[in-house]
Amino acid sequence: VISERFDVNIEDGQSPEEAASNAVGRLWRPVLAASLTTITAFMPLLSLGGLPGKFIWQMPTVVMMALFVSLIDCYFLLPAHLDAGASKRGQYKKSKVVVLWENLYEAFLRRLINFRYFVLLGFVLILGFSVFIGATKVRKDSFPQEASEGITSKATLKKGYAPEKV
Repeated sequence: VISERFDVNIEDGQSPEEAASNAVGRLWRPVLAASLTTITAFMPLLSLGGLPGKFIWQMPTVVMMALFVSLIDCYFLLPAHLDAGASKRGQYKKSKVVVLWENLYEAFLRRLINFRYFVLLGFVLILGFSVFIGATKVRKDSFPQEASEGITSKATLKKGYAPEKV
């Protein structure tokens, strides 16, 4: 998000240093809020007990650490990299492929807006189908108890061995 804002600032005529500083200054709160809400969503997984807790604790730990490192990166390292990269390039200019892609995408979205209710209906149908599949086809028991309680084995012993002593 900060990189994209940097690009917009460059297109508006700001110097690379100004563009990087303004991008972080404008977006640090939303980026922090998004990261904190994601961290908050993963925190309850740390409190799971029992067998699920033994398997799941690593996932929220890694996600929260990655988000924390990502925040440090986007606030302190990314602006310097953006500034240095734009300064080395000289005048910032989009490639022809990027311009073509943006024009095609914009034209597609402009047409799609005329059919916004059909698009919304399509997404609602896809969501409903996904919920239906999840409710009817996906197993919900993470740790099924279908396994047997023990193991049965048959063995043939040589003559002279007592089964009780084996």
